[in-house]
Amino acid sequence: MQPSALDLTVIGWMTPIFEAGPFWVDAVRAFADNALPNGFVFAAALFCVWRAPADGRRGAGNRAVLAVVIATLIGICVSLTLQRVIHRAPPPANPDLVRLYTHFLAGNTNPNSFPSDSAMLYSAVAFGLAGWSAWLGGVLFLWLLLVVAPAKVITGGHYPTDVLAGILIGLLAVLAARYLVRRVSWINAALEASRLWVLQLIVFGFIFEVGNEFWDLRQIANAVWHIRRHL
Repeated sequence: MQPSALDLTVIGWMTPIFEAGPFWVDAVRAFADNALPNGFVFAAALFCVWRAPADGRRGAGNRAVLAVVIATLIGICVSLTLQRVIHRAPPPANPDLVRLYTHFLAGNTNPNSFPSDSAMLYSAVAFGLAGWSAWLGGVLFLWLLLVVAPAKVITGGHYPTDVLAGILIGLLAVLAARYLVRRVSWINAALEASRLWVLQLIVFGFIFEVGNEFWDLRQIANAVWHIRRHL
C-alpha cells in the first residue's frame, strides 16, 4: 500500500522539523517514546472517570469506561485483521522519504504502519469518555490530534492516513461497544456489581496498560508468536 497524496503533503509540511538541529530531533524522539505525554494522559482520564464521586454520574462514568475497554478489544481485532490483508511499510522504508528520517531509523522497528494502533486506542478513549463528558472527550481528542499523532508521524512510525484510519476504527469500535453495553444483559449485570473485585482488577489492568501504550501486552503477544513459530 503506497502513501497517498495527503500523506506526502502533510509530511512535506513537516520538513522544517526534520531538518532542525539535533536538539529538536532528540526532543521529538523523547516525546514520542515517553509514556507521560502519551498514555498517561489518557490513563489518568480513565481513572478519574472510573473513580468519579458516588452520585448519579458515577454509574454513567463506569459505563463509559467499560465501553472503552470493550471498544479497545474490538479495535484490536479489527486492526490485527487489517494488518493481515494490508501491508504498508513505515515512512522511513520509503525511498523517496528515507532522507527525512535518517535521525529516526534506528528506533523504528515497526514493519507495518497501517493502521495506527495508538490512534485507535486513544481515539477510543476520547470518544468513549465523550459520552460522560463532551468537554473531557474533546480535550483528549485534541491532545491526540495536536500532540500525540504529529510526534508519531515525525518519528516515522506512521503516515497521516494511518492515524486517520486508527481514529476511524476507534470511533466505530466505540459505537459498537456502546450498543453492547446497552443491550447485553451480562454486561449490565457486571456494572451493577461494579464493586466486584474481578471487574475492578480488569479495569485497573486496562488503565495500567493504556498508561504504557500496551507495551507489556505487545511483548507477550510477540513472545507467543515467536514460540508458535518454533513449535
